[in-house]
Amino acid sequence: MTYRPLYQLTMRKYYMDDLYERFIVGQVFYRYGAGLLDWFDKVFVDGVSDNIGWFGRNIGRGIAHVQNGQVQAYGSVFTAGAVIILLVYLIW
Repeated sequence: MTYRPLYQLTMRKYYMDDLYERFIVGQVFYRYGAGLLDWFDKVFVDGVSDNIGWFGRNIGRGIAHVQNGQVQAYGSVFTAGAVIILLVYLIW
C-alpha cells in the first residue's frame, strides 16, 4: 500500500492555500478590488487630468482673443493692470 496520495494531501496542507487563492483572493480581491481601483482611476485620475486639460485649453482660447498683435493694446492693458494693482494696494 502506498501513502503517496495521503502524503501529497498533507504536504499540500489539504490544499487550503489553493482554495484560499482561488476563492478568496481570486474572487474577492481581484474581482472587486480591481473593479474599485478601475473606478477610482477612471473617475478621479482621468477626471483630474481631463479637467486640467480642459482648463488650459479654454484659458488659452480666451487669451488668444486678447493677443491681437497690437503693441499699443498690450501697453494699455499693462498700464490698466498696473493702475488696478496700485489702487488695490493703496486701498488695502
